[in-house]
Amino acid sequence: MQKILFKGPNISMKNENPDIKEIKTLADLPSGTGSEYFINVHGSEFFCKPTDLGLWGKIKSYFMPESSYLLMNIFSDEGTTPVLDITLLNKIQNNTTANQCNIVHIFSCHSGAAQHHLDWIQGNIVLCTYNKASDANIMRLAQNNYDARTKNNSLLIEYIRDHFHLLVASDFSISYKLDNQIYSFSLSANKIKQMKSIEELPAFLHKEYKAFVKFYENIHAKYHESYPEIFNLNIETKPKELTYDDLIKVFSRALTLETYNFNKFSLSKIETMLNQKGLCTDTSIRHAIEHGNSELLICLLNYGNTKVSTYTLDKAIEKGDLAILKAVLEHSTTKIEPYTLDKAIEKGDLAILKAVLEHSTTKIESYNLDKAIEEGDLAILKAVLEHSTTKIEPYTLDKAIEKGDLAILKAVLEHSTTKIESYNLDKAIEEGDLAILKAVLEHSTTKIEPYNLGKVIEKGDLAILKAVLEHSTTKIELYNLGKAIEKGDLAILKAILEHSTTKIELYNLGKAIEKGDLAILKAVLEHSTTKIALYNLGEAIEEGDLAILKAVLEHSTIEVGSSNIYTAEETHNLDVIELVKKYSTINTITSEENTIDTTLTVVEEVPALGEGTEGV
Repeated sequence: MQKILFKGPNISMKNENPDIKEIKTLADLPSGTGSEYFINVHGSEFFCKPTDLGLWGKIKSYFMPESSYLLMNIFSDEGTTPVLDITLLNKIQNNTTANQCNIVHIFSCHSGAAQHHLDWIQGNIVLCTYNKASDANIMRLAQNNYDARTKNNSLLIEYIRDHFHLLVASDFSISYKLDNQIYSFSLSANKIKQMKSIEELPAFLHKEYKAFVKFYENIHAKYHESYPEIFNLNIETKPKELTYDDLIKVFSRALTLETYNFNKFSLSKIETMLNQKGLCTDTSIRHAIEHGNSELLICLLNYGNTKVSTYTLDKAIEKGDLAILKAVLEHSTTKIEPYTLDKAIEKGDLAILKAVLEHSTTKIESYNLDKAIEEGDLAILKAVLEHSTTKIEPYTLDKAIEKGDLAILKAVLEHSTTKIESYNLDKAIEEGDLAILKAVLEHSTTKIEPYNLGKVIEKGDLAILKAVLEHSTTKIELYNLGKAIEKGDLAILKAILEHSTTKIELYNLGKAIEKGDLAILKAVLEHSTTKIALYNLGEAIEEGDLAILKAVLEHSTIEVGSSNIYTAEETHNLDVIELVKKYSTINTITSEENTIDTTLTVVEEVPALGEGTEGV
């Protein structure tokens, strides 16, 4: 018999059997012989009077007590469509050849409601449901039941025998509708929930299995010839032998389903079941947390040696109920992992965070600090920092700088372990936020390195530069002067020169000449330490920019000689040659005038011709 998985929207059920065909819409239903269907959809209990049942159906409905329907969400061409169990099952039946029989498993919440209206289902069908009409199901249990049924090629009756103990705990029901006759059998976990000792369970399960054997044998005797594909095996009259672990699984499943369907009568049943040792309570605890049921939660936490898992702690944080979280933490000896603390930080609830921080096992790691900075909640960050003895790493400080929130940054800077490194200064400069940079500089005793200052010059922000220049450790190196000249921003260069006591070297002046920017050159020339060398004059001549050359010549205290004229002539630039010669001529004239004056003075001191002879 072909097996088909019908999945609805938002269902994560895994299908690892390649022989099972998976479909999503009613249009994909196969036609022909009977198949075994596994319907996993989100379902809800629904009360209504259907209008599409025909006259006879309406008459029967009128005289029957009102019972619920199963409303299921399925895929359709329009997206998601709600459909009643009757509609879905009849669609399957109408696609099946007459006298064939389908087996249908429904794993949804409230699946038992589908058992109520088999009168209105056409054809032959075996319907299996896995909870009462009033109860929700659990995705994990639905997956377990599906896997148990599909993991091998066993027949339906073999599957029921092998898993009978768990089916009892699930309130499993099975109905056979054959030749318009309906035969139903339902299991109930109610008595299990009232057992005070595990020793009572085997006898109860034997009794229930014996009743099922009788039910099945009666149907088998009547229909095995007509429907051999359904009744092709006699049932084993003895139930499967169960271990202690098997029996514990029965109680664990019953406990889980009771917590998921908690009502005013549930607590006493749960307390009774908790008399058994070795129950798995994790799922029940998480459900109690999700629903804020502190009474149930404390009951479960007090059970035996309950160990609170990290996942459970995460759930309590996510819930955001302080009383619930404190109850979990009080019972927990589980180490608070860094990612659990991250959850509390992300939550953004200060009371929740403090409860986690106060747990004895909480240790703050660097990436928790990073997370608190990233979230940007000052109160949350301060709470983390107050509890932290972890050194603030440079990359954590970088995170605070990148965040761009002054209050966040100051909180990090004020931590006793914070030390500012050179690349933190680079990061603050790079970000370009003056307030952020000033805060870093105020807390910094780290020397401003030349490459830090180089970063500022590259940035080209005058306010940022001035803030760095004003730091007590800032010393301008030749490299920085060269960088400022190369940058070509006059305001930036002037700020550097104003703070600089470093001598302007000839190669700095050479850079200014090469730059070809008159304003930049003049700023360098006006610095008190600037002295023009012959090399610089030659460089200015070679560059051939008259304005640049003139500025150099005007500031020069060196004599323009024949070698300079020769260099000018080599440029073949008449204007350059003329300008150099002009300054050369001026120097020559000045020199000649000085010589003439001296000569005249000497001549005046010589006696007139003849006067000296007479005197002799």
